[in-house]
Amino acid sequence: MMSVLELRRIIETAFLPKICRCSVSHDDSLVVQISEPASGEVLVRIIGVPRSSLSTSRDLSRFVMQLRKELHERDAEQQARDARSAGR
Repeated sequence: MMSVLELRRIIETAFLPKICRCSVSHDDSLVVQISEPASGEVLVRIIGVPRSSLSTSRDLSRFVMQLRKELHERDAEQQARDARSAGR
């Protein structure tokens, strides 16, 4: 299994230039929070990811891709809301 420091570095740098904070809870699960750097707005917060579920580089890659997909979907929803608001 990867060290906590290595796991954090990989996850946190995967979302640059956004701010990504990754920490490990007392039960050895991850808490990942991705924020917008300019406003500090929390875009995604994931709690309780078992660290053991990220034991291989493939597991970690899947996890990062899943979070990126969630961010992309959130951005698309926000753009749709903004477009509807502008049309009123």
